[in-house]
Amino acid sequence: MRSQIILDTNIFTNYIACKLGIKTRYVGEEPFSYTTNLYNTIMKEILFKSSIELVILPRLIEDFKPISATQVRKLFIQGNFKDMKKLVPITTLKFLQKLNYKKYAQNPELSKLIDKSF
Repeated sequence: MRSQIILDTNIFTNYIACKLGIKTRYVGEEPFSYTTNLYNTIMKEILFKSSIELVILPRLIEDFKPISATQVRKLFIQGNFKDMKKLVPITTLKFLQKLNYKKYAQNPELSKLIDKSF
């Protein structure tokens, strides 16, 4: 995993950032995922060596808890759009309301993405 993160960050640094003149990269804070948190940590080290600043934006908070995509997926397959309204932009909410959430609730693969405690 570490080697993949290094490769990906080096591709960004050596092929994308230098061609486009990127001096700052923005990513989101990740309190829930070890992998994403590791990615941010390694990326910060590599980008610093290339004079690219990494800005880690804090996660939005709702009811004293960080908002997570897992939380939104769980509300979606429950059809709980009332609570979801507090967590996502109105355009996202409207899009998700058009989908058949019951169909997604029957997908066993989706349960792997929401079976996390927060």
